[in-house]
Amino acid sequence: MRRNDSVSRTAGFITFLLLQGIRVAYSYGHGLFYEHALAAAGAPEQTFVITEGESLDRLAKDLEEAGLIDNRQAFVLQAHLYELEIEPGSYTLSPSMTVVDIIEHLSQEGTKNKELA
Repeated sequence: MRRNDSVSRTAGFITFLLLQGIRVAYSYGHGLFYEHALAAAGAPEQTFVITEGESLDRLAKDLEEAGLIDNRQAFVLQAHLYELEIEPGSYTLSPSMTVVDIIEHLSQEGTKNKELA
């Protein structure tokens, strides 16, 4: 009988770990791909400056610190998927923009800044 109790406890523990792993994986994936803004529409815009030679990781950190994104990894992954080319300049962004909105804005305005330079 003791052997059955031990096997049952081990199986229960493995099931618990498996369910926790599934929960964490879902939460992580949801954070990466769920489109959301940090504020409701009409949130105040702010000026955001990108410096020459700024890396994508640094850009993500700065955006997070400015309260424009809440997941650096999601931003970096999506920026790669959208093939964002970082151009130095001053950008007007808002927390009511989604990550994709921010990437598209940086891309479009970055192209304009590059053409004007």
